[in-house]
Amino acid sequence: MDFQKIQQPNLRRVPVRRDIMSLSPEELVAYQAKLDDVLRVRELGSKWQELGVLHAYWCLHYQEATFMWHRAYLRYVEELMDFPIPYWNGFAKEAACSTSKFAGIPPMFLEETYQHPSGETRQNPLRFAKALNGKSKDGKSSTVTRNPILTEGPDAKGWKEKIELFKIYHDQIAHALEQKTYTTSESAQHFGVPWANITDFTDDQPDKDYPFRFDFDGLFEQVHDNFHGWVGPDMADNTYTAFDPIFLSYHANMDRLAGIFMDANPENQFTSRFPLQPFINNGTDIDYDDPRRWRYTTIGDMAKDTRALGYMYGEPASPDFSTRKTAEERGVRRAVSSGGKAIVLPAGLPGQDMTAATNSLKSTKKRELIPYVVFTEVGCTTSSYRIDVFTAGAESTAPDVVGNPDFIGQVTRLGMGRGRDGSGPPNTNRCRKPTATRVLCAGKFKDSLSKGDALKIIVTDLETGKEVDEEEYTQMSGFVPKLAWLPDY
Repeated sequence: MDFQKIQQPNLRRVPVRRDIMSLSPEELVAYQAKLDDVLRVRELGSKWQELGVLHAYWCLHYQEATFMWHRAYLRYVEELMDFPIPYWNGFAKEAACSTSKFAGIPPMFLEETYQHPSGETRQNPLRFAKALNGKSKDGKSSTVTRNPILTEGPDAKGWKEKIELFKIYHDQIAHALEQKTYTTSESAQHFGVPWANITDFTDDQPDKDYPFRFDFDGLFEQVHDNFHGWVGPDMADNTYTAFDPIFLSYHANMDRLAGIFMDANPENQFTSRFPLQPFINNGTDIDYDDPRRWRYTTIGDMAKDTRALGYMYGEPASPDFSTRKTAEERGVRRAVSSGGKAIVLPAGLPGQDMTAATNSLKSTKKRELIPYVVFTEVGCTTSSYRIDVFTAGAESTAPDVVGNPDFIGQVTRLGMGRGRDGSGPPNTNRCRKPTATRVLCAGKFKDSLSKGDALKIIVTDLETGKEVDEEEYTQMSGFVPKLAWLPDY
């Protein structure tokens, strides 16, 4: 045998996105230098400014494509830098502990300077990136700004309460990861009894009224928006958000978690041919003007194992709040191909298995009902808002996870912003009609809630920091929640 003719395997190294808290000083400097020298984040008229505007005008929200679009965006940024983006793990269990080193914004985003490989001491690009057109969201700085509690650190008033909001966020992420479906297609969103036909949302509703299910994409985007508002002000406005370098590391972690969900559910279906404009060539390049839609990267292109896309993730520096087994760890080696039926017959007709179809309606034991706070007709807004939800009899409206026993949770409505010229939301054609939903599990408050409760909510405009009058927010789509009692699933 001629061993010289045996081809060597292609052992091309797959770039690893590491937890930013696990980077060595040399690795961190290498990343900072890429931001400085390649993207020129501290300069106007730079690639960084172009990337921020790309996101502001093209990103997709309130739909299945949201996280796939951002996956393509990160791929494009990495292609430009030729360097893997390190992730910030806000899902680390310790991130909710106010005394932990993992609490708050990672310290490298707050440092004043760094030592460039040339030996020069420079301003830290992770902190001093130029905001949109050199003007921050609050108009007080030429660089991006963040919540002052987070920049001041553990000695700041309100630090403990701010950090402990992650207890809610972690529960929300864990809830999203527990689901089995990534999304519900448009054609399948109308099964069951229309909510308009249910006159009362009671604590004793029959199971048959609620053939509901949770979807990963909506649950995950809901908590995604909370993190944006938590970091703010620039991160809390879609027009400004991608100008903050923390955006890259934050979204890298959300991409990691979305990948965990997809790895655990390989049988999920997607609108595979939906184009993620303006990305082409699997997210490694862009084209703003080509009318040939087939050229653009699609949801199907991005809904793959990250290794097939040319990157992978390193282990978190601090363990995640919760973990979910991959399909492979559960013994599922590959997705099972389904379909093949010319007609799907209703349950009860010959040849149909009645067991699975009627299991939820004919259980031997009535399922416990759990209260949920449900927002319907949610869609794009110009400004960003935080909605804090409390029990009807709440004595305090402080959003304190530990100190206020009546604080159910919060929903952030991430606004699209007013665009570069301030005239209005950019590229409104990408916004769906207000058909999304948002939900908060209120199971822990079951004893404090009952039929007919009018939940107490406080709506805050994140741009002004002022409370929005009830008369104003009741006229806005998707701001007034309903209390629904749903069977434990």
